[in-house]
Amino acid sequence: MKIQRVLLTTATRLEMEPLIQSLGLPTPDPDSWISWQALELQMLVTGPGIPNTSFHLGKRLANDLPDLLLHFGIAGAKPDAFGPGDVVLIKEDRFGDIGAEDSDGTFLDMFNLGLWTTDLPWTDAHLISQRSLPLQLPYAVAKGLTVNLIPGTSEHIQRMSRRYEYDVESMEGAAVLHAAGLVDLPCLCLRGISNLIEPRNRGSWQIEKAVQGVCRAVQDVLEQLNQAVDQSR
Repeated sequence: MKIQRVLLTTATRLEMEPLIQSLGLPTPDPDSWISWQALELQMLVTGPGIPNTSFHLGKRLANDLPDLLLHFGIAGAKPDAFGPGDVVLIKEDRFGDIGAEDSDGTFLDMFNLGLWTTDLPWTDAHLISQRSLPLQLPYAVAKGLTVNLIPGTSEHIQRMSRRYEYDVESMEGAAVLHAAGLVDLPCLCLRGISNLIEPRNRGSWQIEKAVQGVCRAVQDVLEQLNQAVDQSR
């Protein structure tokens, strides 16, 4: 698989900026391709959350498909899974809080409600990241959960842990994999861990460490892809 045109997406400019600087790129135009060595790169900042990600990524993919969608950003992790500064490769993701609540308080997801079916892009109600790429990826593999609400209490965290098996949570991951899956686009998702999933403690978050780590990982991926293109010539 030859990958030359790569669409890079993040939720915020904060997560994208260190990569732009380390690659020595000009301020990107989201509608233009930038040449970087043997690759063509396009950078899209969607805005945080599922609605922004779904809209802006869907709009972008409707016009022209790249060879690879590379999504990256920060995430929270369960204390027994990873720690701040770790970089993880998301192998699968799912939406954690789209559905309904039954009269007894039981959560019913969209599959329980019969509103979604497990046809493509779903695999057993999960969205799978594309990892069969010509890359050496020395990053821990993680299961993601995408939520609209970052938990603020132990009760909420425990409830989500009983409901799903996951290692890290974000507010965009499943939306990215869903969009990529619908158009059969190879997709790779990397996350830098900024905080533990615990009752909200914003002061303990290590955002800069997480952003720097995940941007280094993305640059490593791009350098490998560039080498692969050079070798194929």
